Amino acid sequence: MTGSAGCGTVPGSHPMHASSALARIASSPPTAPVDRAWRVRFAWSRVSRIVHTFGRVRMVVTVNPLAIIAAALSTFVLGGLWYSRRLFGRAWGRANGATQPSGEGHPVRAFGLSFAFALVAAFAYAVIVPAPENASQAAVQGVMVGAGIVAASFGIHCQFANRSTALWLIVGGTHAAQFLLYGLILGLWR
Repeated sequence: MTGSAGCGTVPGSHPMHASSALARIASSPPTAPVDRAWRVRFAWSRVSRIVHTFGRVRMVVTVNPLAIIAAALSTFVLGGLWYSRRLFGRAWGRANGATQPSGEGHPVRAFGLSFAFALVAAFAYAVIVPAPENASQAAVQGVMVGAGIVAASFGIHCQFANRSTALWLIVGGTHAAQFLLYGLILGLWR
């Protein structure tokens, strides 16, 4: 028998309930080799349909893993420059309440977790933000997310944590620039 979509169904089951149909297939023994082959084909068609349904979600179709890794790595390049002594490193230390620069360096755990968070942010950006038509649209999308969502959220946090405006500008500016890079990398390298 076939359902309305042309996909084989188990008699008496609703075609949209793949789990109930798969459970029936698994629980009833095949009556003949042909019946068993039909059941395997049917089970695969239902699973592929589920995967195909999830395949319509943008994150499955349009995410480029190399672009996500490149965007995450760009966070480290930007952070290295942004928080250097030549740019905002000293001002960030003063605004954060650091009395002297630490000579110990950053622990491996901080870099590892930061890279994991950068991967999550890049993946989420690639899934949520639609593909731009050109570089200027990619840049605008990145700045809107970085400044309009992330930096604004840091602004709320800084207000309630009684942090200085300078700290908010430095950290928020980092994330505005970070998502500008994400917009360019992820938007143009789909």
